[in-house]
Amino acid sequence: MLEVVRTDDPNDWINGVLIFGLTEEEQTQVKMTESVYEFADVRDPKLEFYVDDVTNVDLTAIDRIQLFSKFDTGDQIAATLPRNKTYHSRIITGIEMIDDMYDTDLAKQFYEDFRESTFETAYDSEDPSEFNTVKENDRIMGDPDWSVRGL
Repeated sequence: MLEVVRTDDPNDWINGVLIFGLTEEEQTQVKMTESVYEFADVRDPKLEFYVDDVTNVDLTAIDRIQLFSKFDTGDQIAATLPRNKTYHSRIITGIEMIDDMYDTDLAKQFYEDFRESTFETAYDSEDPSEFNTVKENDRIMGDPDWSVRGL
């Protein structure tokens, strides 16, 4: 689960994957798994890319992205469930695609950024308002199902 809290700090950032060309059926499937969130448009996003060239996509022409979000304040965010396997499975697939399409070093960079910047239920706390990074939780308890081949 990705929870982002807007702070209006220009140094804040989120790490994500842009997906182009989803069919209506694929969009519906994604929306079903993210049904607790609002589907929002972000106009003129400030984007930085891991790669400069994506086949058949003009990265300079992206003037809108769509994402799932909640408009809760930071003190309203709580997690009562462990790691979201659907979300993590999508991330693993994306990282493996980066490895296949570009190179292993780039996939490793994205993987480490994801692990260090994504927060989830703290495995070492009973308080649902406490979060750890994926990397911290992996260190605390490990998760043999969460791995990217060779990374």
